[in-house]
Amino acid sequence: MTMDEGDIHIKVQASKAAAWFFVGFVGLIGLAFFLGGLAGLFDNPDADGVVLVLLGAACLFLATRLGRHFLLPRMTVGADQLVVRPFWGGTVVWPFATAVSWSTRRQLIEKSWRGRRLPIPITIERLVRTDQSGKEHVLVLPGFAGQNERMLKAIAQRSGKPVTAD
Repeated sequence: MTMDEGDIHIKVQASKAAAWFFVGFVGLIGLAFFLGGLAGLFDNPDADGVVLVLLGAACLFLATRLGRHFLLPRMTVGADQLVVRPFWGGTVVWPFATAVSWSTRRQLIEKSWRGRRLPIPITIERLVRTDQSGKEHVLVLPGFAGQNERMLKAIAQRSGKPVTAD
């Protein structure tokens, strides 16, 4: 799972300085809550200190997830595998050797959950990988300024199997 020179990386298009500032700010707030809660627990153990410790831990966890989201590649198409880093979950690795077929599915959403018509319809594109046992694995593709086409071409080229549209 190392990053080679020929790998294709799909990243969130954001300013690195702004991302570092935002991640650092959330982490600093989390550290302040965490340490303040610990200090409060030593002086007077009550529910306030526990809440501050839990809130600080949650902020520190969010800071690590935000840093991973903005500063690491979201997807990497390597020589023999596709590596995906979702926001909440762990890293997912799809080896090309175990894939039988690749396809994409598009879903057009024209109405909101309340049944009202959206002013601009939303299109969601999914990558579907069928493995040797016939099980389908679905991944929602990010819409980062047309990087999906480049990624799909690289998957088709490196896996040796075409990516079909359903």
